[in-house]
Amino acid sequence: MSEKEITRDEAKEKNEKDFKTLIKMIEEGSVSIDFNGHFQCETDKRLFHAVNFKKNQHKIFEHMAEIDLGTCCWFPEELDKVYECMKKGEIAETPFRFNVNHYDSCKICSERLKFEFDGKVIRVKNRCESPEGYFPMKNTMDFPSGKVVVCNDMRVLWPDVEAKMEPDRFTTYGLDASIGFLNTVNIYMKHNMAHVFVGNTMPDVNVDNGNTIIVGKMGYADEAEDEIQLPGINVSNVCTDLWWYCMADYEETERRFNKYKNDITKRWGKDSIASFDEFLKDRGCDVFEVDPGTYEFEVYEHPSDMVSYQNELEYDGQPVIYSIARKI
Repeated sequence: MSEKEITRDEAKEKNEKDFKTLIKMIEEGSVSIDFNGHFQCETDKRLFHAVNFKKNQHKIFEHMAEIDLGTCCWFPEELDKVYECMKKGEIAETPFRFNVNHYDSCKICSERLKFEFDGKVIRVKNRCESPEGYFPMKNTMDFPSGKVVVCNDMRVLWPDVEAKMEPDRFTTYGLDASIGFLNTVNIYMKHNMAHVFVGNTMPDVNVDNGNTIIVGKMGYADEAEDEIQLPGINVSNVCTDLWWYCMADYEETERRFNKYKNDITKRWGKDSIASFDEFLKDRGCDVFEVDPGTYEFEVYEHPSDMVSYQNELEYDGQPVIYSIARKI
């Protein structure tokens, strides 16, 4: 049998050994990783469960590439040459190019990661378009009536927006990356509804001085029962079966109800929806008052709410703010 005629088991054993050597050299610093802007903001670092991101890069890469490089049975000559350069501390003339199956796309920009390895540096070829993330983001919305409707889910009154999103539901508006959340928030605000992700938190809605709307959760001082309240007066507590909240001007919501109520009856399988008040009750909506006008929303992203069970994430006891809308 020639050197190239290696058995499947022998290839697998060699790949496992070389991959372990690679991970060790990353940990020691003799091989570096350049994520090219990906995984640099707090969202990705927390999703990787690694507060000290740089220190844990070898573990992150091991999890990302173990199936693709560490346990595979194929034995590409190009990879073998790069591994030989790695062991000698040299740079391969032709880098080995590969993809990964775990965390294969950026959780910020949604780009599929394309790797190359030259024996000294593992590099992502395509750069992240927003290394620092997209949040907090800002957008404006009107509350001309001075009355605001808020609840968990009013998307049934925005079927025009749902129809626009549907062709790109898992791309432009996909919720596997921050860019999808950003696009979802923006398209709804463009059509006069604040639709903001809050996780399974049942957030409070407070109004401060009649001109500021705060959505968030109270904090706790010194891990005791002393509550740190959100600013302002509480006007609602949103049930988050959907993990988002919906907020819109009262008159705009009523207008849309009158326009789409027949479609709602068909979709919900009810004989009739007698009135707008019945719709508000059915949806569990609260109505509160603010100063009429245009409001600027500042929306935050809180990945810690999705991975709060991780010991690495320390809760500082302060209130968590999901969005603040201020009259401008």
